[in-house]
Amino acid sequence: MLVSAEGIGVARALAASGGYRVDTNRDLVALGGSNLLAGLSQGFVQLGGSSQTAAVVRGGGKTQLASLVGAVLILLLARDPATGAWGRADRHPAWEVPVEAVVVRVDGPSFYANAAVVKQYVLELARTEDAPPRAVVLDMADDHDVDVETLDMLNELVEPLSRAGVELRLAAVHAPVVELLRRGGLTARVRIEPTLDAAVDARA
Repeated sequence: MLVSAEGIGVARALAASGGYRVDTNRDLVALGGSNLLAGLSQGFVQLGGSSQTAAVVRGGGKTQLASLVGAVLILLLARDPATGAWGRADRHPAWEVPVEAVVVRVDGPSFYANAAVVKQYVLELARTEDAPPRAVVLDMADDHDVDVETLDMLNELVEPLSRAGVELRLAAVHAPVVELLRRGGLTARVRIEPTLDAAVDARA
């Protein structure tokens, strides 16, 4: 009931800002129907994704396609030598790019719908570098929670990267996510650092 109220509240707020009307009865029917199908197929409980919806709208998204497109874009982070700030290398050609590390982040949270694509992109980035990087650093600042598929994806990245002589490092990981990583056995396999600088500059 709380989830329904939250979803309807977000929908009404977005509708008011966008100048359109929300039919709460249709929302409830859709939410109930999706959970019924999820139950019959042993799928995930459907909660509506209120926070994700608000984030997509703020980012200019108009349809559900925005979530999928944003989810698979991995941005190559560079460091401003003057301030130490990190940003996209293609937008800041004068900034410093790490020599022995590839720094990446997902443009949005990692979750079950994009986990496989994120894994493939990270492996491709590691393979296509001119010189094999010493480490791949994944910025997880946008991940306030992780699901089972994301944990599996991170676990599955360790082995192929390690065979190529590349270490997987996680940076800016929130405390609740660190606990989930610990439960999933990842803290014993992956270096976790509090900041991008620490992850990039760390030595084996």
